[in-house]
Amino acid sequence: MAVPRSSFESGLGRFLVGEDSGINVNTGATAAPSVRQGAVQVRGRFPSAVDLRIVRQRFDRYRACYELGLHHDQSLKGRVTVSFTIDPRGAAVKARDDGSDLPYQVTVSCVVDAFKGLNFPAPEGGSVDVVYSLVFAPPSATAAPADPDAVAPHRAEP
Repeated sequence: MAVPRSSFESGLGRFLVGEDSGINVNTGATAAPSVRQGAVQVRGRFPSAVDLRIVRQRFDRYRACYELGLHHDQSLKGRVTVSFTIDPRGAAVKARDDGSDLPYQVTVSCVVDAFKGLNFPAPEGGSVDVVYSLVFAPPSATAAPADPDAVAPHRAEP
């Protein structure tokens, strides 16, 4: 099944992901870079299951950022940790790098920029602070079965 085309803006430019984009967002049997959720901390009154779903819907964008880094270094791997605030209206604001260990700053900046466009339901009782980690690894020589907890790219409804 083809992944629908979508695009997003980053401080690094405009990116196209999905079908015929040149960015591999296939989570099937072929070897693809691994993007998985790391540690998540939420401070404030907000249902964390909701924020995880909304962040996971953007995994195709984070993977696109990572694949740009893989063109620079095929063995690139590490963690990108982003802290951001969900304001009282539900908008993600003040997204910033919070101690990432992925060594290629272009990829880190791209991932942080992708968090800036997130919109959540309005939190209860004011703003909520979130620290969210993503763990990136290059495709392995032998493709492992798809991780059921890994998030497939967001598919638009017909």
